[in-house]
Amino acid sequence: MMTFTQIVTRVANRLNKNVNDTTVTARIKNEINDACQEKWHSYAWSFRWREYPLVLSPQVTGSTLTATNGSQAVTASDTPFLSAHLGQWLRFTGDSTQAWYRIIAVTSSSAVTVEPAYQGTTGGTKAYQLCPTDYDLPMDLTDLGRVKITIDARPLEIQHQLMQDGYFQPPLSAGIPYGASLYTQDWTKTTYSSGTIAGTSGTNTLTGTSTSWLSNLLPGDEISGITGDANTYRVQSIQSDTSLTLYNFLTTSPSGASYTATRQFQAIVRFQPCPDKAYVCFAKGLRRYNPLVNDSDVNELIMRYPFAVIESTVWREASSSPDQREDSLYMKSEKMWQEAMAQDTEILPQTNYQPIYDARLGYR
Repeated sequence: MMTFTQIVTRVANRLNKNVNDTTVTARIKNEINDACQEKWHSYAWSFRWREYPLVLSPQVTGSTLTATNGSQAVTASDTPFLSAHLGQWLRFTGDSTQAWYRIIAVTSSSAVTVEPAYQGTTGGTKAYQLCPTDYDLPMDLTDLGRVKITIDARPLEIQHQLMQDGYFQPPLSAGIPYGASLYTQDWTKTTYSSGTIAGTSGTNTLTGTSTSWLSNLLPGDEISGITGDANTYRVQSIQSDTSLTLYNFLTTSPSGASYTATRQFQAIVRFQPCPDKAYVCFAKGLRRYNPLVNDSDVNELIMRYPFAVIESTVWREASSSPDQREDSLYMKSEKMWQEAMAQDTEILPQTNYQPIYDARLGYR
């Protein structure tokens, strides 16, 4: 199995470049990531498919909310609110308006901010219905048109944002979900930086102190701003509030270091009806490419098809020269990728499709 730095060396030697020239190696590293990313996202490789669990919260009802007409603040005498209720739906069942309100902030376990401002009669001990229907999909998932969602081993009917035309709006009942809608947001810029982290260079695990990662991070979120480390890493999985695994190997050994976890883009799945129990469902889809950072980093393309990656990188590096062999190098690279895709189709033919992107022709 070749590593990131071994691929760099092979490419440099093929083109008689000085592997000790940091400018050359930095450029080749970028070209390796470019080659892998292009081929990763141009084909439904069998190893790109992954299932992500989603834990659905049941509907909450009670009679202890206090709301003021014209105010967005809602409080409770008990503690019904969780951080997971952000973005969920709230209705005061005793009101004549029967309006639904969106929770836009959870300020404590007994206080939230809603949108729009409360339209009913001011008072306390109001009966309410809290319906958690919206859940964040991991930023790791791409190509939402192929996402599958199952609950109790049963696939859900999925509607997409542009198809639904008002379908699956606020919930009218509670039960086992029979359908889901996918929504996308262009830019969320959600960040989390509580606590500190520690890790060891050459490993891909982080340990947190005073962190709450289970409720604040998702696979695909980016970790950056680590004290003494200028690299950006991507979260592969979260084991606990204080332990997570990265796709990349660390290049430093942080200890008690600050950090920032960022989710820049987001997809949301809305279930209908509101769950009446704490169901566990699974979202299955194609995961995104995660750039190689550490010299010891590897990915599935390098592990399975190292020579296709090398030839693709050689073509990129040669074309920047320019090199008279560019056309022949490109054809050799494409031939090796076609062979790789043919091998992968034999592994999982029912989920693979023809390539959707070509470096010279663009999207097909």
